Amino acid sequence: MIRKNLQLLTILFFGLLTVNAQKVDLDREYIKVKYTNLPTEPILDENFRTYAVTSNNSRVANETKIYGFEKLNREGTLNIDINIGNVIIENVEISKREKVNKDKEGNVTSTERFYTPVITYSTKGSYKIDNSQGKPLSYGLGSSTNTHKGNEYNSYAKASNYFKNNKYSLKSKFRNEFVNNSIYQINKNLNKLYGYEPYVYSELFWILDSKKNSDYDGHKKALADLKEVLGKISHDESLDAAKPGLQPIVDYFLSVVPNYPEDKKKHRKMRYASYYNIGRLYYHFDMPDEAIVYANKVIENDYDKGDGRKLIKDSERLKELFEINRLQTRHFAVETVDNSDTIEEESIAEERPKNVLTDKFLETVFTNADGSKIEGKIKIAVVNNEEISSDLDLTSFFKNSVKIYTLNDDGEAKSKNYFAREGASFVANGTAYEAVKFNPNSENKSQGNVVSLDGAKYHFVKVLYKSDKLSLYRYKKELVFKKAGDKKGQSTSSLAYAVGFKKKLAKLVADCEALAKLAKEGSFSNNEESLLAFVQEYNDACGNGTN
Repeated sequence: MIRKNLQLLTILFFGLLTVNAQKVDLDREYIKVKYTNLPTEPILDENFRTYAVTSNNSRVANETKIYGFEKLNREGTLNIDINIGNVIIENVEISKREKVNKDKEGNVTSTERFYTPVITYSTKGSYKIDNSQGKPLSYGLGSSTNTHKGNEYNSYAKASNYFKNNKYSLKSKFRNEFVNNSIYQINKNLNKLYGYEPYVYSELFWILDSKKNSDYDGHKKALADLKEVLGKISHDESLDAAKPGLQPIVDYFLSVVPNYPEDKKKHRKMRYASYYNIGRLYYHFDMPDEAIVYANKVIENDYDKGDGRKLIKDSERLKELFEINRLQTRHFAVETVDNSDTIEEESIAEERPKNVLTDKFLETVFTNADGSKIEGKIKIAVVNNEEISSDLDLTSFFKNSVKIYTLNDDGEAKSKNYFAREGASFVANGTAYEAVKFNPNSENKSQGNVVSLDGAKYHFVKVLYKSDKLSLYRYKKELVFKKAGDKKGQSTSSLAYAVGFKKKLAKLVADCEALAKLAKEGSFSNNEESLLAFVQEYNDACGNGTN
């Protein structure tokens, strides 16, 4: 009898040693979870969830979106007015770096100097929110200064020419970045305040990864169950379908806890995994009170108190949002509607004031083909005396000729038309325009069909990128290539580009094999930003272009 008891005690003793000796490695497992973000300043009555957007940038206005709201052309409960300012180049400087080369004895053999162009610019904008059910709000956009560094050159002259050679594409790049960031910031803030935005992110769970541990298989099954249960959750549907799978997972992780009763680190580690996983699971089932219970167990367990405190903070915040929104869940149907283009033209015309055209004059310098210059002013008509933007495209005003106003010797105003001819150009409003021979697709459309390049004529086009190899221009909404030595330019709105854009682009730079390959592979799009990058790459990679 004594012998049997000794044997039993021995078995229990070694069994306990085995449990205590089990290795405990926890792996991070990320599982996607979905829910609807709840706003901090909700409009509780769904009938009043409407908004309208006005902006001096049409893309910003079009891409501003509040989830769970109806977008209108005219006044809504929320009225957002967005102003996107211009990019201001504040400074262009050249930074210098020296590399000293030495021989084996430590003697200086040569000194190499490298130069980097550094451009400092500023962006500025703002937006206002007029809330008929709450206080008006104002926010700034952009920053006081930004810095852009160009490539490093071994020549000061090349570095100093960087901005001059690329100023149009750089300003376009800076502006696009500013617009993209503004859209992101505006939408983020609007939806944080008012919207019901669908949200997906990867939640962390801790799963045992020690194969020799007796709880390894159970943890792996729990991981599969977690993925299945959370995979059934959608931001716009009730949690009812997923709830039956919740309790078995909770029960399993609780059943693991008694296996690790000691104060040793690996025991606390396993208990931590159970409490943490249960707490996070309850949080995603919109049960913040239950999540807090297990967050406190995480803290009491004393393995990673920080995770417990964070879970409490998240759960308390969720309870606040439930109270503010008068809800008990983040999973429900959300209807987002855009009716901003459905207002009838007649009703718009009745409410809008009549537009008044005002003449404004811009300083200009016209250069003839022989190099002679004419200084004067050009006249354009603006609507309601609005300010003239620095990125105004004058190709909408001047097609084949530009009328320049000057004073004669008697102090009387006179004007003369100067026509688009080979070699002619002018500068106005800080922007260069050149006469380029091509066939504008916008003026030869027939029932919406693009046309060929036959019958090209000289037109004044806006210089986007000027180079002695390949230049890019804009005429109204068209982009135009002009390669050195070619008599005519190519509109990318032409039939040839519409039918075979990639092939035409590759052929244009056939002398640059690497770039032609990228063009054939579809690395570039038929838009200003992409084609600016294309011509710049061509001039950089296949020869130095100059203004």
